[in-house]
Amino acid sequence: MSKLDEELTERFGKAERPLPVDPQLFAGLLKKRARRERMNRASTVGLVLVIGLAGAMAYALAERGGSVQPGSTATVSPAFPSQAAVAATIPGVPFPACHPTSLTYFSPYSAAGSIYLFGRGTAEGPCPELNGRNAYLGLNVGDLGPEPKPQIFGPIDCFTGCRIFGAPDIDGDGRPELAVVVVDGTGADSIELYRIEPHADPPFTQITYLANGKRTPLSFDWGDAGTYRSGAYCFTSGPAGSGPRDELVTWYADRSPGAWHLVQRFMRIDGATVQLDHVERSSAVGAAGLLPDGGGTDFCGAPVTP
Repeated sequence: MSKLDEELTERFGKAERPLPVDPQLFAGLLKKRARRERMNRASTVGLVLVIGLAGAMAYALAERGGSVQPGSTATVSPAFPSQAAVAATIPGVPFPACHPTSLTYFSPYSAAGSIYLFGRGTAEGPCPELNGRNAYLGLNVGDLGPEPKPQIFGPIDCFTGCRIFGAPDIDGDGRPELAVVVVDGTGADSIELYRIEPHADPPFTQITYLANGKRTPLSFDWGDAGTYRSGAYCFTSGPAGSGPRDELVTWYADRSPGAWHLVQRFMRIDGATVQLDHVERSSAVGAAGLLPDGGGTDFCGAPVTP
């Protein structure tokens, strides 16, 4: 190496300064990127919700105008789940909504309406899990027109994976009730029911079970897990064609070595209350022909989303 090169090397070496390393730099960059992703997803989810609801409402109104049939039973669209990781904006909901599910229903006793189930979120940060402290129902929310007035109800009973299950007409009066998944289990879910009264305040009344003078929320399982099967169906206790069905039957079955054992609970319906009428037990070697309706994708003639 020449003397000139040695002098240049020595001078550059003296001029070097160690650059400070920020251990939070990479984490900060990731947070900024995640924040941008959340904002993009939030705006996309909000647009999808508005477009989806507008289409569903237009369909329901078109159906009402094109096929008015006095005395027809209620029609319900399947619940539409949303996997929003961040809060979305739903017209009529005064706070950011998380994990919304929805359906549109129409009956001869009420106008087309939308029902949402959603969690209470914040403007920033990811959505919390739904539970009994932050889960709400909304009637006619998401409607961009002046009528009907949105109504918010809650918080409601909810534990794990709370979502709309469907809107079966459990007593055959032409008016749907609301079924909600309050525990999204592995195979079998836990279901609770609400009466829908669009012109009442509040518009939802939880259906309760009356026993020994005490009322508790009616809850039953739906689905299967291993050797366990469960569901519910509607039953007309009087002669066929004599009137609306007036009993709800919840059931479960367990398989032990050699046989299935079925338990059915027949319950009379009186408004927002059910009361046990009687219990039936039976056993059979095979499940075929033993297990009743319910437990799949149909609940009293309405589509549901297990």
